[in-house]
Amino acid sequence: MKLRFCWVFLFSFDLSAASLRAIYGDFNSPPAVILQQGKVAAGFMPDIYQLLANELGIKLQMVAMPRKRLADFLLSGQADIYCRASPEWYPDRGLQWSPPLLMFQDLIISRRNYLDLEDFTQRSKGEIGATLGYVYPKLQPLFGNKQLLRVDSVTPATNAIRLLRGELDTIVLSDTEAGYMLRLADFKTLTLTTYPIHCMYGPSLSPLQRLKLNRFIQQQASAGVFQKVLDQYHEQGLLSSVVPPPS
Repeated sequence: MKLRFCWVFLFSFDLSAASLRAIYGDFNSPPAVILQQGKVAAGFMPDIYQLLANELGIKLQMVAMPRKRLADFLLSGQADIYCRASPEWYPDRGLQWSPPLLMFQDLIISRRNYLDLEDFTQRSKGEIGATLGYVYPKLQPLFGNKQLLRVDSVTPATNAIRLLRGELDTIVLSDTEAGYMLRLADFKTLTLTTYPIHCMYGPSLSPLQRLKLNRFIQQQASAGVFQKVLDQYHEQGLLSSVVPPPS
């Protein structure tokens, strides 16, 4: 049974007291945020934000901003919450953190057959598609000794397209993006890293609001609600229907 969401978006900072100001940006690739004509149309992040706003009994206000200003916007009170983050990525002391919502993975996706990550580390060579600005600690030694050549794309979708076209044999994507854009059964996949995803709160949320959200998030995560929200987007943006296979 599909979960359905009715979003009420506000686009005025004047109404912040009556709304949950939730961050998104063009760095949030589908299925996190799906835009149509520049406006938020769907995505598991706005779906989850709506659940959180409902729990607080207030409206949802989506606030667009660049990745590099996320912490500043939260700490300065211009936004309240961002829910695709890890404390390791944003170490600012003034930020507060929720319990984990979901567990994500970075996947190695390849046309080549590898037994496991150790086999990949020993035998892989040539180019590997990566996303600009992302760090992959387990692959850094292979980049450093020139065993692998990192080829960066601005968006995960570009890497997926290059894989489908045969321009790259191997790419790195998060499991959420990969499961949305690719039929993973068509490729060999290896788990590179597993990590929890949290919400980070700015000081504009009151201690009572944070407590209420933390209890709700812990309950819903334990019940698998957030995972069901994410699962609705599985293979919903398949690129194979629009990208011709390699000749």
